[in-house]
Amino acid sequence: VNFSGNCIIRYNKASAGAGGISVLLAGTISVSGNICITDNYGNGDGTERNVSLSNNPITVSGTLTNDIGVTYIPTTGTVSYPVKVVEGTDSYPISEADWRHFFSDNEELKIVKEGNELKLYPLSTCDLSGLDLTAEGAKLEPNFQADITTYEATVGNEGEKVGITATQA
Repeated sequence: VNFSGNCIIRYNKASAGAGGISVLLAGTISVSGNICITDNYGNGDGTERNVSLSNNPITVSGTLTNDIGVTYIPTTGTVSYPVKVVEGTDSYPISEADWRHFFSDNEELKIVKEGNELKLYPLSTCDLSGLDLTAEGAKLEPNFQADITTYEATVGNEGEKVGITATQA
C-alpha cells in the first residue's frame, strides 16, 4: 500500500487488532507527504495501535510532514530487540525530520535512528553513549551525559518553540 500526498487515519477504534492499519505477514506500506496515522485504538482495551507491523518495516519514500504511530506485533511469541520498523530507500534516506514524525505506540519502547533505519528499543536498554544532546530555544540542564535520563529545559518568555535533538557525537 502506498500513502502519499494528504492522508489522515485518525480516531478509529477496533475491538480486535489495529485501530489504524495492520501491515501483517507479507504486507508492505510506503509513506511520503502529509500522512497522519495517530490516535487509533485497537484490541478492544484502549491500547493505541496506529500502524501494526509484524514482518516488513514501513518504507519512507519521500519527506514526511505529519506523525505516524507504530506497533510491532511478533509473528512468534518472543521479540528480539532491536526491531526494524521503518526504512528509507536508496534514493530517499530517512532525514532527522522524518525520524521525529514516528513514535512508538508502546510507551515502554523508543524509536531510534540507525543510519537509514528506525528501530524499536526498550527504554531500559537504550544506549545513549556516542550521542550528543542539544536544545534549540532553551537551556538544558544538566549538560548531557549518556547515563542521565532526566533533564530540565529552561525557556525564556520570548520562546515559542523548543527543539531537543540527539545526534551522533
